[in-house]
Amino acid sequence: MPHPLLKKDACDANATTKIKHSDFAMGKHTPFVGDEVTLTITVEAVKE
Repeated sequence: MPHPLLKKDACDANATTKIKHSDFAMGKHTPFVGDEVTLTITVEAVKE
């Protein structure tokens, strides 16, 4: 759909996932910060 300000074709996406420190051998500090982390990535692309 057209970007409201740029008047060019654009698209966006959101991605969310949860990972564990311990899955990547990074569990050393887990008692202090928790093992599970939520990652959220937002992307917007505008056609040139």
